[in-house]
Amino acid sequence: MISTLALAIAATLPAPKSIAVDTILREMTDLRLLAQRPDPWYRYYQWTSYDRASDNWKDPFANGDAGRFIRNENIEGRNERVMADVKGPGAMVRLWSANPEGTIRFYFDGETKPRLEANMADLLSGKHPLFPDPYAYVAARGWNLYFPMPYAKGLKVTWEGDPKVAIYYAVGTREYVPGTRVTTFDPKRLSSYRSEQSQTAKAMVPEDKPVTLTGGTLVPRGTMQMAVTAQNGSELRDFQIQLGTKDDKEKPWEDPSRIHNLMRKLRLRMSFDGEQTVDVPLGDFFGSAMGVTPYESLPFSVKADGTMIARWSMPFRKEARIWIVNDNALPVELKMGARQDKRKFDAGTYLFHAGWNAQTRMTRPMYDFTFADIKGEGRMVGTSLAVSNPVSAWWGEGDEKVYVDGETFPSLFGTGTEDYFGYAWCDPTPFTRPYHCQPPTQNLGNLGQTQNSRYLIVDDITFKKGLKFDMEAWHWADVKATYATTAYWYALPGTTLPEAPAASELMIPDAPLPKPVEGAIEGEKLTWSITGGAKENQGGFGELSGGQQFWWRDPAVGSVATTNFRVPAAGRYEVFANLGHARDYGRFRVTVGNNPPKEIDVYQPTLEWKRVSLGTFDLRQGDLPVKFEVLSANSASDPGKNMLGVDYFLLEKR
Repeated sequence: MISTLALAIAATLPAPKSIAVDTILREMTDLRLLAQRPDPWYRYYQWTSYDRASDNWKDPFANGDAGRFIRNENIEGRNERVMADVKGPGAMVRLWSANPEGTIRFYFDGETKPRLEANMADLLSGKHPLFPDPYAYVAARGWNLYFPMPYAKGLKVTWEGDPKVAIYYAVGTREYVPGTRVTTFDPKRLSSYRSEQSQTAKAMVPEDKPVTLTGGTLVPRGTMQMAVTAQNGSELRDFQIQLGTKDDKEKPWEDPSRIHNLMRKLRLRMSFDGEQTVDVPLGDFFGSAMGVTPYESLPFSVKADGTMIARWSMPFRKEARIWIVNDNALPVELKMGARQDKRKFDAGTYLFHAGWNAQTRMTRPMYDFTFADIKGEGRMVGTSLAVSNPVSAWWGEGDEKVYVDGETFPSLFGTGTEDYFGYAWCDPTPFTRPYHCQPPTQNLGNLGQTQNSRYLIVDDITFKKGLKFDMEAWHWADVKATYATTAYWYALPGTTLPEAPAASELMIPDAPLPKPVEGAIEGEKLTWSITGGAKENQGGFGELSGGQQFWWRDPAVGSVATTNFRVPAAGRYEVFANLGHARDYGRFRVTVGNNPPKEIDVYQPTLEWKRVSLGTFDLRQGDLPVKFEVLSANSASDPGKNMLGVDYFLLEKR
């Protein structure tokens, strides 16, 4: 899997350094290392459960991305399914799953016994004693492990579990040039790296460094800039912007004075030694295209007060220039600054780059959206995505496809957009982690505005001749949606910066959120008592009044859920309940007050909310009790689920 060109270059380099757990731990937080050619050189590969129907482009947008493995092996009577099988020196640096179940095993250097065997859910949630948070954790239903497991001769990763369960997974590995000296991972020796582990965990939450900021009012069509010089190499770090202009959220989304619109027309540009390498709208550059959306990551931070920080190392030999052009018709208050440090600039030093792309178009036919198309040598270190989705249907079923050094089939083929960004199951829950985040934005479930970012720090993608990073625009609905992306990479001087999109793509379309149903008594706001199963308030669906529903999961037959709500005045009313209907929803006996019960069946093959009449009654003013009792399920429903979803109740006078 190592190209002839890579081998030829490797032969001219000095003897590679030795690789071990501690050397890669340092790489997990030292952003300066990304601005230099790796020594020893490596390629990043990804082993996933992507749908093999896409092989040889038989079905480029095939979506059966779970339960796919390299092969099955019978090992000591166990049916183990091979997730990854790598030969030569390397290191596993990332592991992700949407639904980790069963047992995962790691066989190093051709050994017949696994050095590490673990419950997969424990390993990816921080419950395993060797890999606590922040190395392993769950983020918006995505299960993640970032920890180096190097190997001298190879690695095989297998999964054993219920054959009826189709797991989603991604295993990220580095493959070093042949001859690289590697100390193979040994869980029994991890305690010897305890100090390095502690230091790395602490460094994942970076301290804000003091930076001198200058600026003021940036007039319409005006430019604000900073320039620094050096004699024999230097770097900028901790680049900061401080926005003084505040957002007025009472104004319409399209108002040009709203902060997201102002930032989209503030163009951030950078050049190093006379070569322009950055041309990105200001908010998009900081992973905050939808306004000031606070989050904390390793390379970026956005503060609630409008301070935005980029911690990337930005090397140059003699001169660096950063400028912001205000293409708004309004003035903007801002300041900017950066720290300048000494840095050797040699033949292996890369320049920092960032490019932007945006497109608004119909989602059918499906297409691949390009995040970056780079020529030359370097390393891809991050991506950010802003989505404007006008409907509640899921917008991110698409897989990443990354082509390295002229590949005709991608060596990185993913399983879903949210999977790439480290979460799962279309979950809109905001989160912020050192390497990825989903900050809070204006949305209701998947309807509205969404911002995702992932930074490839220890899982960066190196390239010698070029790299093309595509993501399938795979939406469940045929609608006009907007995808805007920022890519971050390092490359040798002379790499071409992609052409910026047309000015017409600058607008961030409004995606209006539905208003609560008038008169609705929201199920999620009521107090519920249950005698079995589990209860929670569930969101994530644009059809829900108020954005959430009361959700009762997995109750046994005979279990009861009760609540009550207030009748405003005595009278005759028809009582409605807006209820979820789906394949795992149940049958219930519903009793309103002291009236005769009614049996309802909320099973149907597809998910939908329907208003169901519970009956017409003479009601007194005051609290009205309602009881749902679980009956035996519809024969076509998923066994044992018996779910109930109450969006709202509604009283209509009769």
